[in-house]
Amino acid sequence: MSDFFQEGITLLDQENYTDAIPAFLKSIEQNRDYEVYFNLGLCYFYLRDWQNSIKAFEDSLIYKSNCEHALYNIGLAFLESADYQNAIQYFDHVVTLSPEWAEAYYQKGKSLFKLDHFDDAILELEKALSLNRYLEMAAQLYEEIFFAQMTTCIWQRRDYDLRFLTILTQDYLSQNRLTPIRPFQSLWLFDDIVYQGILSENHLSYIYENHSPIFSQPEINFSAYRTKNRRIKIGWLSGACNNHPIGMACCGLFQYFDRSKFDVTIYHYGNPDQSYYYQLHQQGVERFLDLSHLDFSQLAQQIIDDQVDILIETNIHSAYELAPGREHQQSVTMFRLAPIQIYYLDFAGNLKAPQIDYVISDPVVIGQNEHLYHHKQIYLPHALGNSFQTIKPEINSITHEKAGIPEGKFVFASFNYAYKYEPDVFTIWMNILKAVPDSILWLYNKTPNLPEHIWEEATRAGVDPNRIFFRIPVPDYLDYYALVDLILDPLIYTGHITSLDALWMNRPILTFPGKTWSRRVTTSFLTLINIPELIAESHTEYEAKAVYLATHPEKINQLSDKIRQQKMPLFDTHKWVKCLEDGLLQAWENFIDNKPLQSFHTNTSTNT
Repeated sequence: MSDFFQEGITLLDQENYTDAIPAFLKSIEQNRDYEVYFNLGLCYFYLRDWQNSIKAFEDSLIYKSNCEHALYNIGLAFLESADYQNAIQYFDHVVTLSPEWAEAYYQKGKSLFKLDHFDDAILELEKALSLNRYLEMAAQLYEEIFFAQMTTCIWQRRDYDLRFLTILTQDYLSQNRLTPIRPFQSLWLFDDIVYQGILSENHLSYIYENHSPIFSQPEINFSAYRTKNRRIKIGWLSGACNNHPIGMACCGLFQYFDRSKFDVTIYHYGNPDQSYYYQLHQQGVERFLDLSHLDFSQLAQQIIDDQVDILIETNIHSAYELAPGREHQQSVTMFRLAPIQIYYLDFAGNLKAPQIDYVISDPVVIGQNEHLYHHKQIYLPHALGNSFQTIKPEINSITHEKAGIPEGKFVFASFNYAYKYEPDVFTIWMNILKAVPDSILWLYNKTPNLPEHIWEEATRAGVDPNRIFFRIPVPDYLDYYALVDLILDPLIYTGHITSLDALWMNRPILTFPGKTWSRRVTTSFLTLINIPELIAESHTEYEAKAVYLATHPEKINQLSDKIRQQKMPLFDTHKWVKCLEDGLLQAWENFIDNKPLQSFHTNTSTNT
C-alpha cells in the first residue's frame, strides 16, 4: 500500500474524513484496488455525501465483486438519501450472499417502513431478530412500526405484534437491555402500575449509563440550603414552553405565584418558537432562560450555579421528542441538582426516576394505589393545571357545513390521537352507532390514511362508513365542540387536554376508569366537578349510558347546564397555583426539618 493510503487510513481512524479524502484520491492515482475505494466511500459516507459515497463503493466492487460489505454500505447510503427502493435492492443482494446477516434484514425493514409497507417491514425485522434476538435497533424499529400502525388504526396484526413485543420486552428485561416497548407506550398498552414503573426504570437507567460520563454527580452541600425566612428558589425545567400542549396548559400558571415567597426561574431547552405561549411563559416569571443551545453538562451546571431549592421537571420520557438529537436531556434529573426534585405533567404513569422525590398528582388518578407508585405524591385538586382562565380563548360560532358534518344528527365525538382508538373501544362505539341509527361519530385525524382504515373497520362491524367523519387540526378547534352532543372517552388512555377542552366548552364526556393514572384523568375531572353520572363502572354500562343519553337529548342539555354551573374548580388557575404553592411549602418545610419523604395533601385537595 502507498504512503498516501496509510495517511488516509490514519486520518480516517482519527475521524478526519475531509483530509482523508485527498490522501485516498492520491493513492488511487498510484494504485487502484478494493481497499482504497472502500475507505474513500466510508469518508464520503461519514460526511453524508451520499452520491460520492455510492460511487466509491461501486468502484470498489470492480476489484471485489459481490463484496457484501460494499453492497451493504451502498444500501445504507441509498437509505440515508431517502432512495428506499434502491436501498431495498442492495439489501436483498446482501442477504442473498449472506443470509445470516441480521443487520441487513433490519435495514431492509427500515427501508420498507419508510415506504409505509408495514407488513413487509415487520417480516424483515422478524428475520433479523430470529438471527440476533438482541439486535436492539431491530426490536426498537419493530415497536416503532407497531406504534405507526396503531396511529393509523391498522389492527390486523395488533394482537400478534403486541404479544411478540411483550415477550421480547420481558426477554430484554431479564438481560438488562433497553426494552423495545417505551415507557410512554406502556401507558396505553398496559393497565399495570408496577409494569409501567419497571419500563420507566429500564429506559432511564439506560440513559444514565450511556450519558453519565458526560456529567458526573457534583458534590453539593444541600444542608447549606436549609435556611428559613427567605424566598424559595423554584426551577421549572421544561422542553415545552412553546406551541405544545404542555406549553398551552402551563403558560398561564406562573403569574399567580406569590413572588414574596417564591423566586421562579424557567429553564427551557426546547424550541424557542416565540409563539404566544412561549411569550406568556417569559412574561409570567422574573427569569426565563432559553437553554436550547446548551449541552447536557452546561444545562445541569446552570441549575447548580443558581442554587435552585426545588427543581420541577415536566419532560423526562418525552425529551427526545422536544429536543431531537438531545435525548440525554432526559437524564438531567438523573442527578441530584437541587435538594428537592419534583416531576409534573407529561408522563401520566409510574415514573421511576432515582433522583425524583415527588410527583404532582391528585387523589383520584392515584386512587388506592399509592403504595404501587415509586415516588411520594403531592396531591392537588386535580393533576393537570391549565391556563384557560388566563388565555380565555375566543369562541366563534361554526356551521355544520363548515365543519363537514351533517345537520340533524346526534353527534358522538372523540378528538383524541388515533392510537387511542383501539379495537375494544371501537367495537363499543360501533355498537352504540347501531343502537342509535340517527347518529354519527366524529373523530380527530392527524394521520394520513387513517379515515380509510377506520371506514374499513366500520364496514367489518356492519356500520355504514359514511356515518364516521373526521376533523383535521385547526387553530380554532374549540369552536367545533359546540356541534358535539356527547364526547366518548377512549378506554386505554383517556382524554387529558382534550377532556379539559370539552368541559371548558360545557360538553358531556362519558368515561370508564382503569387502574392506572393515564386511564383515570377524565374520571378525576368529573369527580372534582361532581358529575359522577358520566363515569361508567364497566364497558357494558359505558355502552348503555351512551345509548340512553343519545335517545334522551334532554339529559344531554341537563348535563351541559350542570357542567356550565360546576366546572370552575377545574379551571380556577389561581386556586390551583395556590394549592401547588402549599404543596411546595410542605415539601420545603419537610426538608428544612430533615424529615423522611412523605406524601402531602394540599389545603383543598382533601376536600375533593
